Amino acid sequence: MSPVYFNPRVDFAFKRVFGSPKNEDVLISFLDAVLYGGVERIQTAQILNPYVPGETQTQKETHVDVRVKLDNGHEVLIEMQMVNVLSFTQRVLYNVAKVYGNQLNRGNHYEDLHGVIGLTIANFTLFPQQASWRSHFILREASTGMRYPGADNIELVFVELPKFDSKHADLSRKENRWALFLKEGEMLDQKLQEYLMTDPVIQRAYENLELARMQGVELRELESRETWLRDRVGEVQYALTTGRAEGRAEGRAEGIEFGMEQTVLRLLKRKLGLLPPHLHTQIVALAVPQLEQLADELLDFTTLTDLQNWFERMKSAA
Repeated sequence: MSPVYFNPRVDFAFKRVFGSPKNEDVLISFLDAVLYGGVERIQTAQILNPYVPGETQTQKETHVDVRVKLDNGHEVLIEMQMVNVLSFTQRVLYNVAKVYGNQLNRGNHYEDLHGVIGLTIANFTLFPQQASWRSHFILREASTGMRYPGADNIELVFVELPKFDSKHADLSRKENRWALFLKEGEMLDQKLQEYLMTDPVIQRAYENLELARMQGVELRELESRETWLRDRVGEVQYALTTGRAEGRAEGRAEGIEFGMEQTVLRLLKRKLGLLPPHLHTQIVALAVPQLEQLADELLDFTTLTDLQNWFERMKSAA
């Protein structure tokens, strides 16, 4: 019988794989892959909040799953996020900036500041305007692109798992192997799992997800967390559906076009993020019947391109 593996995207499973001191080589391989494109730059990685079995949480009390200090002095704040929430990107920046700024509370001088990297693995699309599954933000001068002086400042790295093309990825590259492991690792057929496990470090990652190797307290912890996250995803989907229905009822009952506009804009923001100004302008120019049609169809949208294509279809139909 083939082994059964837990979902590595569940935060407790993620921390069990990457947040245990006994798995330092797994963590280093993963960080080299997603931070440096597979180039082996990291020698040591000290986990500052190690995984301890039995620390059950009914909800996510911390937004940092694994906090690591590298041999070059930089800290990496790693978060596995399953569900998009309001102002999520601002929250990531705040957490990283807080860690960066709090270094001076220890009596250090500015020259003692070390760099802080926020690494976020998202199980949803954050930047629909960008095709790449990996985004790396650093401080640069706006007109020339010159990087802000010094290597010891703030960087933000995002991995958007839905964007990773598992069917056409070059699995000879370490970063693609790790992306596939995170996106579909527990769901892959046995042949592909065995291929990934030709990398001995990924094999050890799989061993940490194997159901048969789980202790009782860990098994209960992971099952409980997986159930909580599944319910959380369901709540978000229900809110989207209910919001659409309530918005339509309000628009019809009051006959106020503005209320329908705001409902559609709110739903689109939840689905696609902040809208570009030109799309916002097009939406508020729609009549109520068009807004109702858009409210019906936007639940199937996944990118801003879907919304742009919808406007093109409306123009053609007119």
